Amino acid sequence: VHPWNGISNLVIANKHVRCIRLVHGRLYCGCNDGSIQ
Repeated sequence: VHPWNGISNLVIANKHVRCIRLVHGRLYCGCNDGSIQ
């Protein structure tokens, strides 16, 4: 097993988690804005 493979997998997983957090953040903000209005 090449060490580079594990590193690249971690980077991809990190980007995926960031993307999910970004989407959840937008949905959460959208719900808050809707409830305030």
